[in-house]
Amino acid sequence: MRIRQTPVPKYIFLVCTYFIFLLSVGSLAAQTNADNKQKSTMTIPQNRIKLTTGTTELYATLEDNSVSRDLLSRLPLVLEFSDFNGTEKIARLPPNSPEWDTANAPDFCDPAPGDITMYAPWGNLAIFYRDYGFSRGLVPLGKLDSGGEEFFASQSGNFTVTITRADSQKY
Repeated sequence: MRIRQTPVPKYIFLVCTYFIFLLSVGSLAAQTNADNKQKSTMTIPQNRIKLTTGTTELYATLEDNSVSRDLLSRLPLVLEFSDFNGTEKIARLPPNSPEWDTANAPDFCDPAPGDITMYAPWGNLAIFYRDYGFSRGLVPLGKLDSGGEEFFASQSGNFTVTITRADSQKY
């Protein structure tokens, strides 16, 4: 007895191919949803800070160097800023503050508007609102978010800024 083989109809082949396609699309969608859920529950980076003066809140991201980590370890800080040379706002640390940890930090930078630096010879913080040239002794700490430099440029006279770690509910 001979068994007769019948060819698989084309529509069964198409249905199977379509089913495999749907399974792969569903898997991709599930992965995308998992990725989006993970992003929405992520916390802000540990190198984000908030600068508050009055009702104004500004944010910045710090670089990863020894002086930036040292700054984070000193927070919260309340500092009085004043203008210096029509280019930057500077603040001295509170009296009797320990020396900065400059062990692994660059000792120069070419600051641009929005840059946060520490001037090693004096040990003060500087936030630039105008471009400035290459400077030895300036340690780059981080950068204000967009628009922050305009705020600092608009301040006349001395003003107080509270620096804290950024709060995830505000960021």
